[in-house]
Amino acid sequence: MLLFAAGCTASFTYNRLDWLIPWWVDDYVDLTRDQRRELRTQLEPALRWHREEELNRYAAILDRIEADLESGVTPHDVRDWLDDIIAAAERAEARMLEVALDFGDSVTDEQVAQFMRRIWERQAEYESQYLERSDAEYEEDNADYLVESFNRLLGRLNDEQKAQLRSAAATLKRFDNAWLAERAKWLGDLEPLMQRGAGWERAVRDLYADRIEWRTPEYREVLDHNIGVLSEAVAELLYSIDNKQRDHLLDKIEDLRRTIKKLEAGKHRSARHFGNPADPWESRLTSVDSARQVVQAASGWQGTRIGPA
Repeated sequence: MLLFAAGCTASFTYNRLDWLIPWWVDDYVDLTRDQRRELRTQLEPALRWHREEELNRYAAILDRIEADLESGVTPHDVRDWLDDIIAAAERAEARMLEVALDFGDSVTDEQVAQFMRRIWERQAEYESQYLERSDAEYEEDNADYLVESFNRLLGRLNDEQKAQLRSAAATLKRFDNAWLAERAKWLGDLEPLMQRGAGWERAVRDLYADRIEWRTPEYREVLDHNIGVLSEAVAELLYSIDNKQRDHLLDKIEDLRRTIKKLEAGKHRSARHFGNPADPWESRLTSVDSARQVVQAASGWQGTRIGPA
């Protein structure tokens, strides 16, 4: 149950770092059988770290959300949830950065070229999908997504609750242009480093570490505004829920908590199954970008759906 505003930050973080997720999963690079085997081997320590260290942190986030629901959620609480989630996402990113760099020496020049070509194609798709929207379409997309998300989390919303979310969507500032411009800059700076010359791993680490400094004043202002608007909206909505909606939400939180406990007990999928999961909840928690996805599952928010909205 986290704010839709998280999309402004977390989708930026993860979509900008597509290459940190194993490339074969996202269809960026066609790997050989030996490369797939090597990547699976390299993923095992990251997945073990996630299972042994991160799952407890996810459970703590759920505990915090549930406690705040009991005492009454404030906009400050919602922003605190976001801080916890972004911290989890960044820890997963940092861990996967090392996997990606280790694996980088195993791919050919042709595969690197394929990777960059496909990731630029994805950038063009995003630009076409998002930037061609009118302001009215942007507002409608955000409003529809907010309503759909909270319908899943809380059960059926009443007319007043829907109107409240649509009102919040109407006050959001457009973020897609700033988001995609920053993403293009990231890709442009990354591309020459992918020639893998001397010291390329350190250069990529430095590029990643400096990512926050790239944000323009426009980017920062719009992001802060939108998070503020949506923190208020989420807190107000949660104040208005009835007992049936509260029970619906608590049931979803408990479902996640049970899944976490099952994974902590060792009932998980290993990296050799990664990319072809039978259980969508387990895939959310064992995949290398699970820090993002467990929160999306808890919140009903999907950054890949709204993208840079």
